[in-house]
Amino acid sequence: MLDLTEAPSPYVLLERVGEGGVGEVHLAQDRRLGRKVALKFLREEDTLQDGDRERFIFEARAAAAIDHPFICKIYEAGELEGRAFIAMEYIEGETLDAWLSSSPSFEARLQVAREVAEALEQAHAKGFIHRDLKPANIMLTARNHVKVLDFGLAKKIDAVAEGTNAAFTVTGTISGTFEYMSPEQAAGDPLDHQSDIFSFGIILHELFTGEHPFRRETPFKSALAILTQSAPAMWEHASGERAAVQRTVQKMLERDLSLRYASMNDVREQLAALTDGPRRPKETEHDSVAVLPFSRISADDEDDYFVDGMTEEIITRLSKVEDLKVISRTSVMGYKNAATDLKKIGRELDVTTIVEGSVRRAANKVRIAARLIEVETDRQLWGEVYDRDLEDIFAVQTEVSHEVANALRQRLSAATRHRMEPVHSEHLEAYNEYLKGRYSLHKLTPDGIRTGIQHFTRALTIDPHYALSHAGLATCHAYAGHLGYVPYDESFPAAIESARQALALDDALSEAYSSLGLVALLYDWDWATAGRHFQRAVDLDPNFATGHLQFSWYFLTMSRNEQALQEAARASELDPHSAFSHVNLGWVQFYSGLYDDSIRQYEKALEIEPDFSFAKAEIAGTYLVTGRIDEAIDILRSAATPVHLAWAYAIAGMREEAEEVLERVTDPASPSQPTPVDLALVHLLLGDLDEGFRHVDIAFEGRDSKLPYLRNHPFMVDVRSDPRMIDVVRRMGLDADSIS
Repeated sequence: MLDLTEAPSPYVLLERVGEGGVGEVHLAQDRRLGRKVALKFLREEDTLQDGDRERFIFEARAAAAIDHPFICKIYEAGELEGRAFIAMEYIEGETLDAWLSSSPSFEARLQVAREVAEALEQAHAKGFIHRDLKPANIMLTARNHVKVLDFGLAKKIDAVAEGTNAAFTVTGTISGTFEYMSPEQAAGDPLDHQSDIFSFGIILHELFTGEHPFRRETPFKSALAILTQSAPAMWEHASGERAAVQRTVQKMLERDLSLRYASMNDVREQLAALTDGPRRPKETEHDSVAVLPFSRISADDEDDYFVDGMTEEIITRLSKVEDLKVISRTSVMGYKNAATDLKKIGRELDVTTIVEGSVRRAANKVRIAARLIEVETDRQLWGEVYDRDLEDIFAVQTEVSHEVANALRQRLSAATRHRMEPVHSEHLEAYNEYLKGRYSLHKLTPDGIRTGIQHFTRALTIDPHYALSHAGLATCHAYAGHLGYVPYDESFPAAIESARQALALDDALSEAYSSLGLVALLYDWDWATAGRHFQRAVDLDPNFATGHLQFSWYFLTMSRNEQALQEAARASELDPHSAFSHVNLGWVQFYSGLYDDSIRQYEKALEIEPDFSFAKAEIAGTYLVTGRIDEAIDILRSAATPVHLAWAYAIAGMREEAEEVLERVTDPASPSQPTPVDLALVHLLLGDLDEGFRHVDIAFEGRDSKLPYLRNHPFMVDVRSDPRMIDVVRRMGLDADSIS
């Protein structure tokens, strides 16, 4: 028991107010300044050796330099009666846990989250990480403001990076609280500020839902869950601010450091966007826009590529504005040359504003007219006509984008303005070839992709440093392989080379990162790299529908279905008139067991494209799982991929019919050759396991892009536990324990 009454101490102990893993805390009176302080003493049995004691005192004193209203102030550190201590601000209030018991509002929780983020951002800026963030180390004052405690036991980032992350108390042990550790902390790895971001993510999950995402029966099992499992969704159905909080927390809780927020500044900015006020009046709050296809005012059909390119450029630039929903090119192009009932279009695309305009090109002159319309009132919010030389086209595109963003009351940071200005070639001829390349690429037909490659290549012949043309070329090659037009081993290496050249010239091209992610996912099976590239793509362009769609494939591959659903839904929201985006969402829902939702998405796709064979095949697959076998067979008898009919016959117990289809589709003369995974499914459904897994091995050797999804296919419930299935999952470098 401490006794300072006889010692020449500047403090008088008043009462013992707490005890924890580090030591005991006393309320004391500072004789010198006449103020109350909290004295934290290390446990007697953890008395430090001389070198450790000096380091502890030095770092506690260094932490005293962290001066922020949301951080408990450290006054001094030293020794009393042979015990190392820290003197800190005494706070009258309650811990975060106790505060939550009063059921505070969602807005109050948001404010607490923001204040903690501000505190941690300041500490990180001073070079400190906390290492023991938990609700017990966060207090709320009588005025409901945050105080983060125990920064006196924090650690300098440079020291931790060198591997000196052991606890002060017992050399070689891991510091922190098991239930709130980051994965790298639980593993005993060197730490930096991203460790605090993960721990803070756990606290936020608990703050908003009341549930700890990783809590298990024991602290050790909780740490094991942190090391090996993904956090569950905070809410099953989230929209608005809740959806934004959920996205932020999920990114904070990424086990892969490359997918986690890089800094607390990023986290604080996300939370600040939700709490900054006052809110704008409803009549001026516009957070969504659709840029309709600009009309061509000339008789020359050859100008179509130029006019469509103008539309796409405005969409691309506005897409870089973080809090603005911008409908993708695919969905707006359906309104090309259509009568413009803006209210109807606004409802169909779920936007509050619309940009429309026209382009007239003559010789080396161009006239561009553009206006921004509020859908509900048909009121023009902004409009302008530009008469310029053709060489000024890029400046006009930038000006239109900025004026639209300003009219929508969007605040553009310097970084956002920079992202909104892609670097085009100074050669107009190269730019024309680039526009023709994009015009052809968007057709996604074999001829369209082939023609796109030719145009992008011509652009690069004129200007080898044209980054956007390199990125377009990468997309062409990636899709040529993905859609089966060109063999993987020919198309994907070409995609990698073009994407790398694009990023060497401009490292902020989301399209190039998406291409690299696609190759890493489908061909290299390099899951960590794929995740990093997709994350980078959507970070650079939050409205990149294709990036979100492909990111959903990554999450589904990793058995992270909640995040796959969110990314697929975001892609569908940004591209509501794309049949493929609805099919993709339905496909992810199918793998997640949401069969009724899946069917609704396939039906939406078929409303947009009644003859979309992919949608027909997928809805039939869902019918098979839900017992509507006769309906499925009727659809699949006319399917573009006959092997799907063999699946249906196998599930229906019609072995003879399934084998007849199988013989027909495997005939070398058949125009539709099934993949090894397609054949494996037929044999496995028929119960021919040896033959089925022989095709699985062939699929593995040939890098069949469907193989990573086989393990969780709803058809495969009966064979998921087969050792051969578990073996191939492990050979792909995936987590066999995540087979669901």
